[in-house]
Amino acid sequence: MGRWVTQAQIWRFVCLTSSVIGLICYGLSSSFILLFGNWNLLKILSYSVFSFAICLAVWFAKVCQHSHSMNLICKAHLSVMVLTVTSVYSFFYDKQVNTKPDAFSLISCASFAIMSLSLSTQIHLGFEVDLLYFFLGCFILQLMKIKLLLAIVGASFSYSLVILRSSLKLESSDYALDQVVIDSLQVQPNPGTDISLFMPHSGQSHMQTLLKYNLVACAQAIADSDLLAAEIFIVQLREVVSVSGVPMQRLGAYMMEGLVARLENSGSKIYKALKCYQATKVGGISYMHMLHQICLNFKFGYMCANGAIAQAMKGEDKIHIIDFQIGEGSQWLTLIQDFAARPGGPPHIRITGIDDSKSADALQMVGNKLSKLAEDFKVPFEFHAAPVSACDVELENLGVRSGEALAVNFAFMLHHIPDESVSTQNHRDRLLRLVKSLSPKVVTLVEQESNTNTAPFFSRFLETLDYYTAMFESIDVTLPRNQKERISIEQHCLARDIVNIIACEGAERVERHELFGKWRSRFSMAGFTPYPLSSLLNDDIKHLLKNYSASYRVQERDGAVYMDWKNRALVASSAWK
Repeated sequence: MGRWVTQAQIWRFVCLTSSVIGLICYGLSSSFILLFGNWNLLKILSYSVFSFAICLAVWFAKVCQHSHSMNLICKAHLSVMVLTVTSVYSFFYDKQVNTKPDAFSLISCASFAIMSLSLSTQIHLGFEVDLLYFFLGCFILQLMKIKLLLAIVGASFSYSLVILRSSLKLESSDYALDQVVIDSLQVQPNPGTDISLFMPHSGQSHMQTLLKYNLVACAQAIADSDLLAAEIFIVQLREVVSVSGVPMQRLGAYMMEGLVARLENSGSKIYKALKCYQATKVGGISYMHMLHQICLNFKFGYMCANGAIAQAMKGEDKIHIIDFQIGEGSQWLTLIQDFAARPGGPPHIRITGIDDSKSADALQMVGNKLSKLAEDFKVPFEFHAAPVSACDVELENLGVRSGEALAVNFAFMLHHIPDESVSTQNHRDRLLRLVKSLSPKVVTLVEQESNTNTAPFFSRFLETLDYYTAMFESIDVTLPRNQKERISIEQHCLARDIVNIIACEGAERVERHELFGKWRSRFSMAGFTPYPLSSLLNDDIKHLLKNYSASYRVQERDGAVYMDWKNRALVASSAWK
């Protein structure tokens, strides 16, 4: 069957044409005369208005379906109204019309059946298929009144329309995916989104193609406030997603939960309930620590940041590092060891750890762990705990001392700070200006290369699907799919972020990533200039990634070092002064 058959405009034209033919023929039929009597001026005017309304309805049916006012209740009322009208018509038709139908009656029934078929290819309001069966039944019944054997003709006609409708659904599934995504991206283009991700590829299974289609179509339905269609897609999604399946199935499970949370307005509760720093049963380490071990995004980012700090601090005897989201402090384990091996002896290191997700005692435990490591490697060390939100940080929280070379670390944290799109206070830029006022020797920035900060919902959904597809595929390289630890890591860390990006808006949406170009503008406006990273560092990183997969790539451009998975940039790392 040709692709032209799936074109919406063709079926829209067929729908209008068949409705016009059906209305004209019905007005000329003997059935109309028997039911409503002979024509007069009032009946002509009334039928003309009614016919015009029907033609407008079928022509703009698809537009009405995507209207924000066409909610689930309205659609239910419309379905009940259609059911009532057809039932009342059937009652009076059976009661009044006992003669054999004429040609106009037959043509009108066939035309209305074709109109219903056309409607079913354009809208999903719940009654169009029933309407098709109703008119097909009327058509067969009228043929049987003429001659019983003509039921075969009616059944053949009905069978052909039903089979055509089924074929159209199968034929248009892949094509519809292309159109949904391309049309939507034309409305809200997102430069960070790879459109080819959503197109069917020869290497993809039918399941993966169907899963992507249903995810995108469900998000589009939610964006259009088409709740009925969204619920249908969610039912279909539940049949194919799996937290222990291939990357697309696992990601699909969490993307679907994000869509459900958006419908139920529960995204913020889920985000707060999932604790990525919660200790696991495996040695008491957290899910986030385990994620750092299996996901090279973090190893790459920390390696770049540590390399820039080590390079900037050559020859310095007293070093102060301010880490604005220290977490468990795992980033500094290798740097302390590197400083311990420095010719001429290690410097004195002081780390200020800022993290509002931890209590003062928990932060001090991180400090104790780092102090123990520094003691083992004979590195003079101090730790200053600052259990305060980065939004509330002031100069006195940072413990800056004269005579110390200062390094500031923003690793995977600035995207959590609200900017001008969330609050007039614009903590994101305020924090950068505060850091610049400290005159640091180096400031490191590591962020996911994703554009979800100010993007509207549907574009943000596509960007998230694109980004995390690459991320889940990369995790497959390092950990088996059926391993329980991997499932827990993805649920507590990655699913948490995905749900927040998809389901939340306003201040509740904490995960607000920006592309490096935007970060570069922010740093430049705050007065920073780029600090070039060593080429030796890039070589070390490339060597590290090659040990995992050839799909990883490292590229240096626009003043940053990017880590890519295949053709998708995952992380951008840069340094500033």
